[in-house]
Amino acid sequence: MLYKSTSINSRITQLQNSEFSFFFPSFSAIFDITDRTFALRYCKRVYDNDESMRSTIFPLLLRLYLRPRPSHPLLFAPALSLLSTHAARIDPLEAFDLLPPLVSLSDMQVYLKKTLRRSTERKREAVMVKNVARSWLDQAEGELVDLEERRVKISDSRV
Repeated sequence: MLYKSTSINSRITQLQNSEFSFFFPSFSAIFDITDRTFALRYCKRVYDNDESMRSTIFPLLLRLYLRPRPSHPLLFAPALSLLSTHAARIDPLEAFDLLPPLVSLSDMQVYLKKTLRRSTERKREAVMVKNVARSWLDQAEGELVDLEERRVKISDSRV
């Protein structure tokens, strides 16, 4: 967990660098928290187009909402909205690390339901894949047994 937090902090530092933002001028929008819709649209675009940023772009926005720079206010309501609308794109452990300690479960209800549902779906999918693989293996073994039963030994007396 410390590794992920450190990687996000280093990514923030890189992206705030003026030379880097020269090449990606619209990235400054994510740091301009006052225009939240633009920052969210930017995060969606990056998530869809940049495979390397997929795991960090939405947690980065969540971090900016919940751990803002000193001159910016804490944006708790937009953070909860982000969690509820993009639950699948934010790691639950990372989200819980960022949330203030006294967040009520009722505030987190939508996020928790989506996260638990996704976890259950992944587990069921893994079981289905395992069962399909087992079925293919059983089928292949059955075909092998059928082929071995048809085997005929040819000797000098049969020729």
